[in-house]
This record gives sequence, structure tokens and C-alpha cells, in this order.
Amino acid sequence: MKEHLKIQQLLNKPLLMEHAAACKIFGSLKHQLGDVALVDMAGEVIDAEKPRIKSYYGTQSGDRYRPYRVEDSIAIIPVNGSLYHKWGYIGVYSCGYDALVSAVEAAVSDRDIEGVLLDFDTPGGEVAGCFDAAERLYELGQEKPIASLSYDMHCSAGQALASAASFRMVTQTGEVGSIGVVMAHWDYSGMLEQDGVNIRLIFSGDEKVEGNRYEPLPETVFNKFQQEVHDLRGQFAALVSNHTDLSVD
Repeated sequence: MKEHLKIQQLLNKPLLMEHAAACKIFGSLKHQLGDVALVDMAGEVIDAEKPRIKSYYGTQSGDRYRPYRVEDSIAIIPVNGSLYHKWGYIGVYSCGYDALVSAVEAAVSDRDIEGVLLDFDTPGGEVAGCFDAAERLYELGQEKPIASLSYDMHCSAGQALASAASFRMVTQTGEVGSIGVVMAHWDYSGMLEQDGVNIRLIFSGDEKVEGNRYEPLPETVFNKFQQEVHDLRGQFAALVSNHTDLSVD
């Protein structure tokens, strides 16, 4: 419905829009308009792709950009280093969940690609965005085969993503698993006292400043954080169990 309304707002109306931007928008809506050719006044066909995904491993072939390299009709997408939410980039030392999902989506929609290999070497990363990314990868795996390779590590958040693959491989010395959650609390109170610095927090809401770094962590707050960590680990285990048919235990 939203896409339909967007089309109605754009067609048969004058727009105040730069030419290249207009081509990109109409190109992105092409699939909603059916099997039609969109051309500009110069007769040039408009076939805008989705915005490019920033990838260190992307390949350019003529006017076509792929956010992955291709070998024997397989899209190879490295997942290296720390994993971040809304990072928008696939690099040598880091990878964004959003960029990874977008790259896999591009590969699945690529007619020349028969399957996807996720080449992992990551110790994990942020909780935010991880489980949603894993679920989306699992969905995409129903459209085209997705395999994961621990070369030589996919742990924690990396394990969550790898669990979504239909085929999972590991090198002889690779590491996988670490289905756990960790949280760190920094307590600067001793250092501040030694330096003669006194910080007084002014707040509203009983839980507003829980876990702040300027005072020791109260036992009640520690217990609350500990329960959150336990709950997240249970959610993590359930996700991997659902994707792999292994028991939650």
C-alpha cells in the first residue's frame, strides 16, 4: 500500500528534483510498475539499482557494481572483525549487520548467482541488530543456498549469523560457538575520589542513572543486569536452536 501511494504521488505530477536523484527513485520503483521500460526524455533507459553497499570486497564490471566477489557463480561475502549495528560497511576489520544483509539480498536477487558463501573470521559484536540480521539471512536462505565457513572463527554474534546458513563448515583449526553474552560495567568512583572530583547526578526517574560509571554498581542493579544477560543468552540459544535443529541445551 505504501509503495502504491508513493507511485501515485510521483506519476503525472511535476517534481522539483535533480535528474540523477529522480532516475534513482523511479528506478527503485520499477518492479512495482510491472514489466515496463522507464526512459528519460533523452531516450536513456532508467535502471537504477539500490544504493551501493560499501564493501571493501566489492567488484565493478562495466556499469555494474556487486558488493561481493564471484567465483563459479557463488557470491563470496567476508564477515571479518567486530560486528556492528547500522555500520553500513563490509571491511577487513569490521562488518555492519545492515551491510551484510544488503549484500546477501543483492546476491540472492542476482540471476548470475547460484549460492552465497559467508566467509567468517569474527569474534562477534553488538547485540543490537544481530538477531534480526540472523533471521533475515535465514529467510534469504530459503530463496538461494547460503553456506557459512569459519575461516577461522565465528563466535558469539558471528555464531548467530552463521547459524542461519543451510550449510556450515569450519577449518581444522577454526573456532565456533561461544553462545553467551557479556556486559561490562566501568566504575570510575575510586579514581575520581583520588583526583578530588565529585560528580553529582541530577535526574528524574528511579532507574534513569542505573549503571552509571561514577559510582559503584549496587547489588540490586547488578542482579537486574545479570538477569538481562541471562535472558539474552536464552534468546540467543533459542535462535541458534531454531536455525540448526540442535537442542537449546
